[in-house]
Amino acid sequence: MEGSTPHMSDVARLKELLFQPESEELARLRASLAHVFDRVGTDERFVASLTRTLDAALKEAEVQRHSEVAGALAPLVVKTVRTEIRNGTDDLVEALYPAMGRMITAYVNAEMKRVVESINRRLEENPLMLRLSALTSGSSTAEMAFADSQRLRVEDVLLIRRATGELVGRWPELPGKSDLDHVLGGVLTAINEFTAEAFKSGSSLRQIDLGDQRVYLRVSPNYLLALRCTGTPTAAAEQVFDQELLALSDRHRDVLEAEATVGLLSHGNMLQDVAERLETRLDEMQPSRVAVRRGMRPLTLLATIIAVPLLAWLGWASYVRLSDWIVVERAQAVIAARSDMAGYPTSLKPDAYARTLIVSGLTPSLQVERDVLEQIADRLPGTVIIDELNALPAGADPGPAIAELRQNQSTFAQEVRAANDRQLRGRAAAQVQRAIAALELEAAASERGSEARVRLMALADTARDIVQRMTGATPDMAKLAQDAASLEADLEAAARATLDLGASPPDIASSSEPQRDGASALLDVTERIALAANALVERGALQRKLAREAAAAKAETDRLRDTTTALRTEAGALRDEIAGLKRAVSPRARLEGFVRSHAIFFAEGTTFRDAAGALRVLDQLADLMKADNSVLRVVGYTDEAGAAPANAALAQARADTVAAALVQRGVPPARIVALRRTSPDLNVSPVVGPRSANRRAQFEVGFIGEGGE
Repeated sequence: MEGSTPHMSDVARLKELLFQPESEELARLRASLAHVFDRVGTDERFVASLTRTLDAALKEAEVQRHSEVAGALAPLVVKTVRTEIRNGTDDLVEALYPAMGRMITAYVNAEMKRVVESINRRLEENPLMLRLSALTSGSSTAEMAFADSQRLRVEDVLLIRRATGELVGRWPELPGKSDLDHVLGGVLTAINEFTAEAFKSGSSLRQIDLGDQRVYLRVSPNYLLALRCTGTPTAAAEQVFDQELLALSDRHRDVLEAEATVGLLSHGNMLQDVAERLETRLDEMQPSRVAVRRGMRPLTLLATIIAVPLLAWLGWASYVRLSDWIVVERAQAVIAARSDMAGYPTSLKPDAYARTLIVSGLTPSLQVERDVLEQIADRLPGTVIIDELNALPAGADPGPAIAELRQNQSTFAQEVRAANDRQLRGRAAAQVQRAIAALELEAAASERGSEARVRLMALADTARDIVQRMTGATPDMAKLAQDAASLEADLEAAARATLDLGASPPDIASSSEPQRDGASALLDVTERIALAANALVERGALQRKLAREAAAAKAETDRLRDTTTALRTEAGALRDEIAGLKRAVSPRARLEGFVRSHAIFFAEGTTFRDAAGALRVLDQLADLMKADNSVLRVVGYTDEAGAAPANAALAQARADTVAAALVQRGVPPARIVALRRTSPDLNVSPVVGPRSANRRAQFEVGFIGEGGE
């Protein structure tokens, strides 16, 4: 078996090589048959395939050949609709009535709202003219407004294709189509066709009454023309509508027949023409708005009295101006037509309401002057010509003199420009000289051999070179301006480097004015150079001042630091000395020193004058007494107000109050003696009252052994 395997493999390979094309063709046929079977193998598949094919073909034809498809299907659709209308009129009416009613109601409501707003706008617009019309006619404003609102107007013009109900054009054109526009043409077409079929009248519907509006329908073989109007209709108006429909068909026959190429814009232009013609013819048929009442109102009479003289004055002023203009124009035409007057100045001044014309100026000769005046008199037969012309002497040829004058003028202009350039260059050189002086001053103030000094001297040398070239005979202004601008940039860079500010200071910023040419531009640059040099000097001086102040501040800081160290040493020694003194002073001595300088003062009765201060004194006194065993006498005093017995009792009460406060702070009662003294000789103040220092409790340290210790 293993020996036969290669043989069978070779045979199969040989078959594949010999029958490969037939195998591929057979596979393609099988795939084609399977595809055909999928589409038309059964009745259901055939119907589905045919439906898809017809659907795709109709969509393609609708896109590429819309007009032909519409023309082919429209008769069939119309015939079918008519047949259904004849066979099932009742059912059709019953089915369409709710939908048509809602659509018509919505459309009528929207149109009624728009018409009401339009009438309100008419009544409100231009009220001044309405009042003036009422005054001049003798009628009221309401009558004028009512008469204007009753005029028959065409508000909308609609053109509808009868075969399909498509709204192909409307006037006026709206910014965007509303939902009603999609059904408006179909609804009006259906109403018209339904009316003709339902009543078997053989004629179309001609009018739809909407109260204060009416829709007039006019039918041609292919189109339905709808006119929405406001105002009071007349029989003559309907005849005008019929005539304009026929005129529309006659004037725009080519456009209407070539429907496949007509767009909405073309129909809009066509309908605008119809609307304008209708407005014109309807206005011609309207009677006068309101009959003018007999007589004249007082306001009308007053307006007439004022208006007539005003209008007369305006008319006369206009007539005078027109007459003057005509006289001057005719005289100027005469002078302009003469070649020998070219270049000679003349002046024309009408006077006395154009009855007189004053002609002044210069002429080349007396003969030319006479000819000009004669021609002007011929053109203005009713005007008196006053001659103020001056003729040049006979034989004088002004040409050479004029040429010489022009040459002198040109030479003078060149000299003026040269002098101006010299003056500007002199001012520019002075500016640079000031900059050089500033740079030299700054270099002298700088440290010898420093980088800043070298840079300043180099800038000064560059500025001197610019001044020498600037004051030369024929300086190259462009090169000078370029070098000056470079120097300005170097100065600004040096100024920025000083104090290491990093930004251009406001006083040396480049000028924001528009640049000029020549010497003017050079002067602008040199002015900025002087500013930049001054700024550099000011910054250098400021830098040196800051350095000096920093050195002085450092020295002062060092001195203060040494002084502070010495004071701290002295303060430490003083603290030690004070502590030693405190340790050396006995408790009795501290108590004696305290009671000599302190007392408790009272306002009224036994009330402390300063409660917080009194409590602090009592606290300190109690601490001192706890450190010593001495007796303390508390002596009460009063001022001279009051009787002596009462003052004696009050003085004792004040002493008892202070003694009780010391006992509360831990002082033994046996070491406190409370007593009074009322002698006026013991007063310390002449003041009497709550602020008197005599109202006090004073302390006395008792003698050693006074308490029996």
